[in-house]
Amino acid sequence: AGRDAHGIPFHAHGYFGEGFIGHPYQPTLASGVTLDWGYDLAHHSEAQLYADWTKHVGLKACARLVPALGATGAQAKAFLAALRNITWTQAQADEVFAHSLLPRYVKACDRWVPGWTKMPVGTRTALFSLAYNRGILTRKDWDTTANRRDEMTLIPAAVAEGNLPHIAGLIRAMKGYWTENQAKDDDALAARRECEALLIETDYPKGAAA
Repeated sequence: AGRDAHGIPFHAHGYFGEGFIGHPYQPTLASGVTLDWGYDLAHHSEAQLYADWTKHVGLKACARLVPALGATGAQAKAFLAALRNITWTQAQADEVFAHSLLPRYVKACDRWVPGWTKMPVGTRTALFSLAYNRGILTRKDWDTTANRRDEMTLIPAAVAEGNLPHIAGLIRAMKGYWTENQAKDDDALAARRECEALLIETDYPKGAAA
């Protein structure tokens, strides 16, 4: 859900979101086995999995999910067929998000962008969405020459300045990471970055270009 500064719904920009699934799935070919909402087992520990999901799917189901921890791509896909009969309700997924994921990623955003909670609501939402989707690694955390964390490194200073167009521009600049090979998964991620930028534009002063 969501609309840009002109009231146009985000699906018109190509972003539909994953939606509720109710069983393990793999949202993109690069992802791990994922539970709702966007709970990617590639990025969670065994202890966290049991703490978050035992109440909802039981100990035996959690034990079946453990081998998929840390797996991505083809390795993760290979686990899916045997895991699809593990199910949960949307209310249960909502509880995991509200009681575990939301506070965890709020703390992550606090570390990444101190003062982000003082930003207007659209910008706060966009920053949370970005951190939730990409994590909070910056250039110094990322051992690569590809510079794929440059924008994540620059966003905190732009937030400190309150420079909304700069923040939106940095998020839009990331779209290039996912449009290089025109894969369907990449298109979806590029669309997500665009809609995060559009959320920030809803916070622009009235009359400002967006």
